[in-house]
Amino acid sequence: MVLIVILALYILQQTISNQQDTIYSEILVAEPKKNKRVIPRKRIELQKRNISKVNTNQPKLKILTSNAPPTSRGVISASKPTEFSLDGSINLNTETENLGAGISIPKKTAHLGKMIGRSTGAQKEREREKSKLVKFIERQPGTQQIFYSFDLSSSMRNLSPLKLRKIIAIIQDSLDFLENHDKFNLVTFSGDINFYHPDMITPTIDHIKRVKEYLDGVKPEQSSRASDQDMLSALNFIKPNNPTIVVLFSDGILTSAGIPQPEEMQKYVPPRTKIFTIATGMSPDFPGAILLKMLSNQSNGEFWLVDN
Repeated sequence: MVLIVILALYILQQTISNQQDTIYSEILVAEPKKNKRVIPRKRIELQKRNISKVNTNQPKLKILTSNAPPTSRGVISASKPTEFSLDGSINLNTETENLGAGISIPKKTAHLGKMIGRSTGAQKEREREKSKLVKFIERQPGTQQIFYSFDLSSSMRNLSPLKLRKIIAIIQDSLDFLENHDKFNLVTFSGDINFYHPDMITPTIDHIKRVKEYLDGVKPEQSSRASDQDMLSALNFIKPNNPTIVVLFSDGILTSAGIPQPEEMQKYVPPRTKIFTIATGMSPDFPGAILLKMLSNQSNGEFWLVDN
């Protein structure tokens, strides 16, 4: 029986193995991944300047563009060149004309130096330092209708004459920078409110000269009235003219009782008017300075405390 069982198991195993499919396999070895070589970009080469050599019969010609002493290079660069001037003697007996300060140019181009010399005055005028007021006016686009308003009320009598003259000088200086298409007028307020001229003025040389002479004589005076006009009254007086800019010089003291609310002050200023307020002789936290700054902020203007 044992032999029969062993023989049966053997036959069964052979039958099962004969029914299995044959599986073929092949082992492949993966090649290592190739790293691509990255070549860095070449540095951009700086282009060399094309320097053209000009043959001249004056190899010792030197052009100085600064106050530094001359060197063997002949040309010295500087951020601010030396002013070109014709001061000094002119030697007409040689091939070149010496134009002072060791600067020489060919005789044929001497007339160019004279032309530059004549324009020196105009160039100085253009390069004159601009005040904060002038820069503010120049930032406004288009034609400007400007009212310069001066507080000459009794409270301004305590202001130092030197500080008053400084403010007047700032206003006078700004007149020189007005464009031909601009127009302006002056307003003074004390016991009364007065226009310098019934109509707007064009900034001609003659008009500016007369206005400057008028400003030389303005000064605060004691009013005969019990109460002076204040800056809000002056703004209300100017309002019908629809100015684009009001330059207001005042101590900010109001004759009306109390400090108005910001929304109350807006009714004195036209929608398109910007107010540039000027003050002097006071601290930034003085009530008048606070009111002046409030006016300028509400109108997208600017406040200038000249002492600072």
